[in-house]
Amino acid sequence: MKEIQIHTLFGAALLSGIAGILLIGHGISIGIVFFWLPFLSAANSVRGMAKYGLGTGNASIGYWGTAVGATSAFIASLCCGSTPLPLLYTATVVTISLVIGLATGVLADKVIRMKIPRIELNSAVIAVSTALITAGFLLIIGSNYCLYPFIYIIITLAVLHPYNASTGAGENQKRTLLLALVEACMTTLVIGIVAMLASGSAMPVSDDVAIVVVSVCGLVIAVVAWYRLVKSDIYDIRWTGYSPAEH
Repeated sequence: MKEIQIHTLFGAALLSGIAGILLIGHGISIGIVFFWLPFLSAANSVRGMAKYGLGTGNASIGYWGTAVGATSAFIASLCCGSTPLPLLYTATVVTISLVIGLATGVLADKVIRMKIPRIELNSAVIAVSTALITAGFLLIIGSNYCLYPFIYIIITLAVLHPYNASTGAGENQKRTLLLALVEACMTTLVIGIVAMLASGSAMPVSDDVAIVVVSVCGLVIAVVAWYRLVKSDIYDIRWTGYSPAEH
């Protein structure tokens, strides 16, 4: 099966993330499903760079990309006020994260000389995708900026873990991205629960409940699809009768 190109997935994720921010900014809570695609885009770029040989590559590459994205969204929320205009907020988030994400990629390539193909593009993709997700989550959480570290941690885990969990000789894009979808649904589920429990949430409890319900439905569908694919890939393996050391 032909792999989805990085720029193709990112383009779709960018439009999807912007739509999610605009919908949530206007009080439509189920717009949170539009953040699932940015999770996939970021995880795909982690995959695209990490497979070039820095162990899993996650520590050195993924963390700076997600940190740039999450911090860009936080700065944008401070610059645009506690109740930002969705369009202004979105434009600020995308601009800041794109510029800094690209700059860190250039730094890694030209100064640190990591010699990873397309590192500038992938760094920018991770930063912008993470920024869009964080921006949407901050709109849901409202003025609870004390939850910002928590938001960053759960997003980072969902972005970095799929390739790390799938890596190996049999790794493929489809299975890695399906796992990323599973973790994206889990993350939005957690955000919905936290929004219900936290004081100062920007949305009514009914909207938070809607986020939880939609996330649970997505999680069930994604887990079933991922598990079926895992079983299908396992069935392709045949034992030769010899241990690996005897080949």
